[in-house]
Amino acid sequence: MTKVMGNYRMQISNAQCFRRAFISVQVIREEIGEEFLEGKIVALRLRTAERADVAEIVKQQSGRDLSVQRECLHFLTEKLHAERGGDLFHTEGCLKDWKDIAEALVPYMTKESHPSTVQEVLQFLTDLCDDSRTGSFILSPVFYESFNKTLKHHVRNAARSSVAALAFAFFSLCIRSSLAQGNGVTNRDIQIFIDYLKDYCQPESGYFKKMLAVRSVNRVGPLILPHLHQEIQEEENCQFRIMLRSVLTLLADEDDEIRNEACVFPSTLSNKYGIPCVQFNIAAQMIYDCYFQYLEKNDFFVMECWHRLQKPRDTISIILDSSFFVPE
Repeated sequence: MTKVMGNYRMQISNAQCFRRAFISVQVIREEIGEEFLEGKIVALRLRTAERADVAEIVKQQSGRDLSVQRECLHFLTEKLHAERGGDLFHTEGCLKDWKDIAEALVPYMTKESHPSTVQEVLQFLTDLCDDSRTGSFILSPVFYESFNKTLKHHVRNAARSSVAALAFAFFSLCIRSSLAQGNGVTNRDIQIFIDYLKDYCQPESGYFKKMLAVRSVNRVGPLILPHLHQEIQEEENCQFRIMLRSVLTLLADEDDEIRNEACVFPSTLSNKYGIPCVQFNIAAQMIYDCYFQYLEKNDFFVMECWHRLQKPRDTISIILDSSFFVPE
């Protein structure tokens, strides 16, 4: 009888423990929120998962609450920064894992997705693919085609300025990878890139847009030139002129970081005067826009360029007179 009563009390005790545990979980859910708790559970799953399972876990959260998706993106960002400097980052196995993760994130940036989620995804993908070797591996034609229309939708979405700017930056990486792999891009894609580059390089654009724009043209500009070769010779107001004018506009920007970045693309263009490229392009722009102002403080440098150029001319016309873009 004593033994039976002991077992009975133990069962009662266990039942009470389970009940208290259940109540505790309910209290936690109510106090910190269901979504917050689920986000932490997903974060724990990601941190304890096998490497090959991470992409699938991320993909499963595409329809979940914003806080859950944010936990995934925070985990991936930390993982990327931790692995990027390692010796194994550029191995085929590691790059394949990152490509699977990138593909798993495509459903996160639909037209209906929350703007903050789209922004974080684009920031992560831009960071991941900025390295040309990694970008070429991940941004295959099939992968790019899977989100081409969605990406262009975000590029054109003026109502979401930060999202549009990041979409433009990632769009430039996709173009760079396609050109670098010899897959080519459509004339329409090049036109979209140059149209938005022109818009982002305007003086009234904010620092964020201008910096993304100039870095984008530094990546893509030299690779686009062969595709514009015929157009450069035939059209007065061609896309190359628009692209170069946009960048030269930023050489006069008030921010020195943007001015420094704006030197990069013009410095890849050669000229027929024997002047180092970066000096030639900056000096020509100085002469064309504010000759007397710079002559006073930089007389030797400016006069040397002035004598070589013979007479003040449009910077773009000088560059276009050379044969830098003619294929061997």
